[in-house]
Amino acid sequence: MGGPCFEIIEEDNKGEPGTKKYRSKRGPSCTDNFLIRSFSFRHPVLGEEKEWYSVEQCYQALKFTDKKSVEIILNTKPFAKESSVGYGNRVWRIGQKLNSMRRHWEKVRVEIMYHVNRAKYAQHSDLRQELLSTENLILYGGPSTHNWSVWNGLIQMHIRKCIRAGENLSGNLLYGNKLLEELMLPLPKLKELGLPFVYPLPT
Repeated sequence: MGGPCFEIIEEDNKGEPGTKKYRSKRGPSCTDNFLIRSFSFRHPVLGEEKEWYSVEQCYQALKFTDKKSVEIILNTKPFAKESSVGYGNRVWRIGQKLNSMRRHWEKVRVEIMYHVNRAKYAQHSDLRQELLSTENLILYGGPSTHNWSVWNGLIQMHIRKCIRAGENLSGNLLYGNKLLEELMLPLPKLKELGLPFVYPLPT
């Protein structure tokens, strides 16, 4: 799930007049779940807000319901001069080895990833501006599992829309099917551009 999203740029297809083609370029680092940038987020097992060093670290901790597993991830801090990708992969690997995963995780993991990303942006104005710099471009995640290539882009685009609308990112949260419906609004455009995804889009 690491690495920045790609910006999808539409262009006229000179080989077939009247049609479009697209190319991609690497998006800004703010769209990377592995990016090392600390923010606060409440973990229900700990009962209070804690400082997290990346979206990926926080997301992995939220998979678990026992305090020991959560604290193992919470206390896994970046090494001196460790890269975002190195740290992100390290906490991801830890998250694959621990037990006590919360029930029905597959049904809520997209919602959790959305809320954690939203908290990161709420606490960093420079990251909000960086996301807005992508204007109205389609964002599509890098290669990943479980359709995260699609979900990561959809999450970033929805948060971008909220920032542009002047919403308070710390409030007005969406949950469940309502959130998924909102996130999936750009899917017809992805289909038009020929971007790969499985439909119905599994979480």
